[in-house]
Amino acid sequence: MATPVNREFRVSLYGDHRMAVRPGLWMGAGEDTNGGSNVHGGVELAIRPSSALTFSIEPGYQHLVEDAQYVDTLEDPASVTYGHRYVFGHLDYQEVQLGLRLDWAFTPKLTLQAFAQPLIASGAYSGLKEFTDPGDYGFLVYGRDGSSRLDYDAGEEQFVVDPGDGGEVFRVDDPDFNFKSLRLNMVLRWEYSPGSTFYLVWTRDKTNFDDPGRMDLSRNHMPRVPTVMVRHLELDYEREMSYTEEVTVRT
Repeated sequence: MATPVNREFRVSLYGDHRMAVRPGLWMGAGEDTNGGSNVHGGVELAIRPSSALTFSIEPGYQHLVEDAQYVDTLEDPASVTYGHRYVFGHLDYQEVQLGLRLDWAFTPKLTLQAFAQPLIASGAYSGLKEFTDPGDYGFLVYGRDGSSRLDYDAGEEQFVVDPGDGGEVFRVDDPDFNFKSLRLNMVLRWEYSPGSTFYLVWTRDKTNFDDPGRMDLSRNHMPRVPTVMVRHLELDYEREMSYTEEVTVRT
C-alpha cells in the first residue's frame, strides 16, 4: 500500500544558560504528499535573579492537519477491505499551552520546585471516508463519492452513513473533541540530616471537555468542574515511610 511521504524541519535557538535572562525559541514545520501538515513553535524566557532562584515561562502552539486520521472500524461483509470498514476523517487539530516553572533553593538542603501548565486542545473532523481498495491509499468520501450518503443525528451526536455499495447503514460517534486542563505541581524537599530527606508533594488537576471541535480562547475554558488534588508526604530515613491522599473536590 502506498503511503504519504513526510518532510519536516526543526529549529531551536537558546541563550547561554549562565545569563540572568535567557531567551529561547523553537519552531518546526512539516508536510506530507497527501495534504497533511504540522506547524509548531514556542518561546521560552528563563529569569535567574540569583543563583538560588530561577523562573521560566514557555508558551507554545501547534497546528496539525491529518488528511486521513483513523476514526473507527466496523464489521461489514459487503466491504472490499476484508469484511471491515476502516473509517478515517480529515482532522484539524490545534493546541495552545503555557508552561510555568519555579526552582528555589532556600538553602543547599531546602528546595522548592513548582510547575503549572494550562493547556487547550481541540480537534475538528470532516470528510469521513473509507478505503476504496485494500492495496491502495485511495478513499471513498461518504456523501460525496459514488452513491454513498452521510447525515448527522444531532440528538445522538452521531454520523449516519450509507456506504452505497449494498452494505448496511451504520453510525459513527462524532469524533470532534475539546480538551482543557490545568496542572499544578509543587515539591518541597528538605534534607534534614545526611542521607535523610523529607518530601512534601502537592498536585492539582482540572480537566474539561466542553465545546468539542472548537478553539475559542475568548471563552472561559475552565468552568466549575471536579478537581483532583493529591497530597503526598514521604520520609526517607533508613526505611521509607510515605503517606498519600487523593481528593476530588468541586471548585
